[in-house]
Amino acid sequence: MKFALPFTLIALSVITNAHGQVPANNVIPVTPSTFVRAETDLYFSAVALKNGGFGKLYFKRDVTPIDQQDVIRQNRDTLYGAGVFDLKAGPVTVTLPDAGKRFISMQIINENQYTWPAIYNSQPYTITRQQVGTRYVLLAFRILVDPNDPKDLQQARALQDAIKVEQPGGPGTFKVPKWDSASQKTKSGKSVGSSSFGGSSSNSST
Repeated sequence: MKFALPFTLIALSVITNAHGQVPANNVIPVTPSTFVRAETDLYFSAVALKNGGFGKLYFKRDVTPIDQQDVIRQNRDTLYGAGVFDLKAGPVTVTLPDAGKRFISMQIINENQYTWPAIYNSQPYTITRQQVGTRYVLLAFRILVDPNDPKDLQQARALQDAIKVEQPGGPGTFKVPKWDSASQKTKSGKSVGSSSFGGSSSNSST
C-alpha cells in the first residue's frame, strides 16, 4: 500500500533549494502536468547534491532551530536524516538498529511523491525499482531525542551511525532535468492546498 502526500509536508529537515547538474541552457518550463516531478527533483537534488546524501545517508545531528526550519512544523524532539538512491544500479537494503523503546523510523518516498508505510523494526528491508516504481527513491529517517539531555542526544546520534545501508551495485548516477525556477514557483503557489496534489494522505506526521 502506498499513499500520496504533498512533498512540502514530508519530514525532510535536510531540504534546501538545489537543482540537478545539467547544462545551463537546458531549462524546462514547469507545467501543471510536470509540477510533481519538478518538485521531486528539487527536493531530491537538495539531499543528493547539496547535502551529499546520494548513495549514502545524510543526518542532522541536532534538532533544527525554530528560526531555521526547512519544513513547516518540524518536531523539536526528533533527529532527521535522508538519502537518495539510484535503484537502476540495484536494490538497496536498509537495516535499522534496535532502538529499544525509543522511536525510530524509515520512510520511503518515490519520484511521484508516493510514500509507503514506515519501517520501524530492525529487520533488513530491501527496496527495489520494481517495488517503488521510479528510478530514484528517497529514504527519510526520524529518531526521537531529548534535546535537553546531552547523554540522550549522544545515544540518538549513535543510532544514526548504526543504520546500515547496502547497495552492491551502487551508487549509480544522479541526473535530473533543470526546471525553470520561475514557472515552478508560480505553479507551487497555485497548487498548495489544491486538488493537484490529490490522493489520500498518509498518517505520518512531521
